[in-house]
Amino acid sequence: MTPLARAEFPAFERLASRICGSSNFRVAWQMFQCDGPCKATPRTARQILETACLVPELHLFLAPEVRDQWPSRLHLHEHCTIEPAAGSFENILARAVSDRLGAYSHSLAEATCDEMGGVRDVFNGLGSYVPFELVPGGVPGCATCQEHNSHLFSEWFYAVAWDWCHCIIWEARKLALLWCMSDTD
Repeated sequence: MTPLARAEFPAFERLASRICGSSNFRVAWQMFQCDGPCKATPRTARQILETACLVPELHLFLAPEVRDQWPSRLHLHEHCTIEPAAGSFENILARAVSDRLGAYSHSLAEATCDEMGGVRDVFNGLGSYVPFELVPGGVPGCATCQEHNSHLFSEWFYAVAWDWCHCIIWEARKLALLWCMSDTD
């Protein structure tokens, strides 16, 4: 996987800025060109996340200012899962843009069809895409699964408790986007 320059994707930068400006959100994202097959499946999305964990240059987008404070090889919790997120992904981002998501929003209403369509249009700008979401593990007896945010990559998140982590795949273009978002204190 090769990280691509953010300047090549101004629509994503504008969307991230709108989300950060709506409330108290933090957004980190990175687009990657996939070297091999890039099927839009949960397995591929997990491989992309695991590769980003293992290769230091691929996870620096989360917090480049503290990169020397963390181990170079990080790990995804074994029990977390990757699930298709079509519809819910667009709803989450549309709600964040309109300040209706997270602990600091005054209203927690769902996004409208038009609002979700606006988010969909941004991602469709590169062609047909498939979003996936990282979700917590639920293995009884696993101490990590019992913790809040147990689905997160632990050190990979550089001590930020990211509330949402998505991997979006454009199979035809062999592109993958990691999109992490959290409301902050």
